[in-house]
Order: sequence, then structure tokens, then C-alpha cells
Amino acid sequence: MTEVVATLAFELYLMACCLFAPADKMAFEIELREGQSAKGPVMYVERTDTGFMIYGDKEKKGDAISVKKAGERYVVSQERGGKKTESVIDNAKAGIIPLEKDGKYVKEIDGKKVAFELKEGTRKVYQDHNDKLFMVR
Repeated sequence: MTEVVATLAFELYLMACCLFAPADKMAFEIELREGQSAKGPVMYVERTDTGFMIYGDKEKKGDAISVKKAGERYVVSQERGGKKTESVIDNAKAGIIPLEKDGKYVKEIDGKKVAFELKEGTRKVYQDHNDKLFMVR
């Protein structure tokens, strides 16, 4: 039997990481690791009055992904190939919160189970049976 792994869209992972970041941090980083790699690409995030801005470089210049907050909903809108797409997390349903002490919980986002873990100061967001790991610092 072949195991099929359904993964979240990259944008949904990014939003989930933003919601899992310590609430008192105005700026933080999200690192993506795949497989057994010791390091991966890093994104730099700023908390804004309207949600979050995610940048690809440390200077926070150039293109950014904007996450807009509307009540408990967080939305990323993008245009690809002439079509506008939206990724949405309704946090009233998902209930993603930052942990203050070591622990782990699993939430369902877009029909997929996603684990949120804090261990020894390291925050991780991932799905079981998937080689992608997002670290929030």
C-alpha cells in the first residue's frame, strides 16, 4: 500500500508559524528545513497593525508576503498566472496559540493535522510523515 501524504500549502504554513510565534515579539524568523538538512532558507517577519509582513531578506526590503488580519481570519492573497488565489486560516476555528512553556498540540488546518511544538526554547511547526519542518525563532 502506498502512503499518500497531503501537505499544507506553503502560505498556510507561514500563517500558522506567525500565529505560533511568541505574542510579545514584534519581529521574528521562520526557517524552513527539509529532510535531514541542518539549515534552510530563512524568512523574516514583522508584526503589523493589520497582520504580518514576511520578507525574504534580513534587511526587509523588496518583495514581501502580506498576511492581513480580518477579525480572527488571516488571509494571504496572491496573483499567479493571472488568477488571484487566497489562503485563509480562521483562527477562531483553528485555535493556534503560542505556547509559553514546553509542550505540543495538534490542530487541523485545511483538513490536515499540523503539530505545534515548543521544546527547550525551539518552536516547530510540522506534519507527521512530511519532511518539511518550520522553525520559529
